[in-house]
Amino acid sequence: MRLFELLGVIREHLELVERGDLEDPVDFLGVVHALQTACQALIDMASLVSASLGSPPSTYYDAGVTLAREGAFDEEDLRIYRGIVGFRNVVVHGYLRVNREAVVELVRSGRYRQVEELALKVIAFAQQRGIDP
Repeated sequence: MRLFELLGVIREHLELVERGDLEDPVDFLGVVHALQTACQALIDMASLVSASLGSPPSTYYDAGVTLAREGAFDEEDLRIYRGIVGFRNVVVHGYLRVNREAVVELVRSGRYRQVEELALKVIAFAQQRGIDP
């Protein structure tokens, strides 16, 4: 199942986040990249499942909306997912400069783990529905 491969990517990159030295400028960039990769893997999972439900998303956020509508995500999950999509967009497209303090707070608070939590919800939902993208 492709979803488990993506979960492996998420876990591998979140482990790199945990080991990164946020005070070292080079390590900090590595942490940001690892976060972005984990976020992209979750977004890919959501997009695959959304498409398998017959709703190919036109945007990354739409994939989360479909999952919420179908019962995989609750309102809070969708809010978190939207933030994950936003973070990924900032890093990838440089919409805004990455806020160092926000990244440090995200890591130190442990909130970055929400990526894995949502990924597990996507997998559980897919298994429940018999979806194997």
